[in-house]
Amino acid sequence: MNRETIFPITIGLVDGIITTLMITSGRIVSGVDMSLYHTLRIASGSSIVGAGSYFVAQYSKMRNEVSRVSKHLNPDKNKPRRSSMERIILLETAIGTIAAALFGFLGAMIPLLSAIAFTSNVYFPFFISLLSLAVLGIFVGKYANGSSLNWAIALLFMGVLVSIVGIYLNIIP
Repeated sequence: MNRETIFPITIGLVDGIITTLMITSGRIVSGVDMSLYHTLRIASGSSIVGAGSYFVAQYSKMRNEVSRVSKHLNPDKNKPRRSSMERIILLETAIGTIAAALFGFLGAMIPLLSAIAFTSNVYFPFFISLLSLAVLGIFVGKYANGSSLNWAIALLFMGVLVSIVGIYLNIIP
């Protein structure tokens, strides 16, 4: 996999898991059952918000890079010409946005489906979600040529923190 593929997948999975933990932790801990319809709505909302954030961040980043390079290559012009490069940027960003949305939905379903499947143990969805974040951290560490252990611990810590805050806020009672 290349950078253009891994980035939206990683963003989608991490955002899907942590956003859903934030929104549903209070409800999961309370032991209140969630319907499949409810989980699909939550996962859909989470993935749409994550995809929108990805699109804005990635498109503006890529446009800025093209603008910066354009100014260096042609300093007399203030604005870069609309070109095929802009269409390429838009297409790449759109493809990444679709990937971020899809994987955001899948990431959101990790805590949600485990909460439906294991209603007798309210802590199991947290365990599965935190394990998923730690495994994702290992892969991010390998991809980023960093410490897989540090990445796993960082994402694990993020998941625990978001879960605690989610329980405290109790967004969906």
